[in-house]
Formats: sequence, structure tokens, C-alpha cells
Amino acid sequence: MEYMRIEDQFPRLNNCAVTLGKFDGIHRGHRKLMDKILERKKETGVHAVVLAFVSDRKTVLTNSERRDFLEHMGADILLECPLTSDIRHMKADTFVRQVLAGSLKASYVAIGEDFRFGFERKGTPEFLKKSGVKYGFEVEILPKEMDGSRKISSTYIREELAKGNRKQFIVLHTYGSHFNYRERYPPKLPFSNPTVLPMPNLSIGII
Repeated sequence: MEYMRIEDQFPRLNNCAVTLGKFDGIHRGHRKLMDKILERKKETGVHAVVLAFVSDRKTVLTNSERRDFLEHMGADILLECPLTSDIRHMKADTFVRQVLAGSLKASYVAIGEDFRFGFERKGTPEFLKKSGVKYGFEVEILPKEMDGSRKISSTYIREELAKGNRKQFIVLHTYGSHFNYRERYPPKLPFSNPTVLPMPNLSIGII
């Protein structure tokens, strides 16, 4: 997998199947998005591209762990895009025109139903779908994965981690994936990275 951190300009790519999001914890919903771009890659030979927005908020996985997960899932390219002031204030149409249609030359985009982007979060899934018609790429909007009556999200996972709920964490994270979790942190071992949420007695093992 090719990894790029966006510092200024987006790279010039061509004919990509793209999924977008924060991907701060790889859960069942993320797996579903990955499956979609990998299906398109298999059907048409496009590049499978993940555009992950990163911030300084606490995360479930480290950036390194996220890269490992996405590489083993089959992504061709991971673009990590810091949520700088320029990105936060970029209008939704500008982002679509300059990034998705311009730099990445997206032919297919898969997003979750609650995905928002652009200044003041005005870029809704419906807006992106209409923009796809305008700029010549297909957009597929996926419903949220559910755990009973609760929508699966990184927020939900963070809540379960805070409770020390190992069983529920594994259910949310590993369903339908090729990953398991092994012991990594002994009880009461201080967690060294304050920007990453501690995973009680858990480790990420890729098999």
C-alpha cells in the first residue's frame, strides 16, 4: 500500500474508487466501505483509495495501526489529510471539484449515510451524489451498521473502551474482518500516548 500524508497539495491520481472518513477506529461500518471500493477495484481495475481525515482528538487506533489495518484490508493508497484550517474552511463544492474530481480523478465514491464534509459541514451525502452527476463519478451511500438499536461508530467504540468492555469492543471491531486481538498491555501498565485511547488488555494482531 502506498501511504501519503497531505501537507499541501493532493497527489495527482487517476481512475480511483474512493472512500472517505475519519477512520480513527476500524469498525464494521468501515469494513463495509472498504468492501465496496475493493469490489469496484476487482470489477474495473481502479485504485482502491482511502482518504482519512485526521485531527488532534483522541483516537481508538494510532496512525500506524490504522495504516496496518487498511493495508491488510487491501487498500492501494492511504491519504491522510490533517484537518487544517484550509481544509475546514474549504467549501463542499470546492472540495469535490478540486480534490475528488480534480486531483484524485474519482470514478466511484463510497460514503456512510452520516458523512459530512466542507465548510460548516454543508457537504451532505445527497449533495455529494448530485455532485457526482455533475462531475462524472458514481456515489454510493451506505446505511449505518447497527448493533441492536445502536449505530456503530467510533464514538460508540470509545464509550465501550472507557467501560473496559472487551467483549463488545471485539464484536464491533472484528465482525466480518480478518483481524483478531491479542493481549498487549498488562493490567495497570501506564499508557504512553495521551492522544490514543487505552485499550484495556487488548492488542491488535493481524492474521
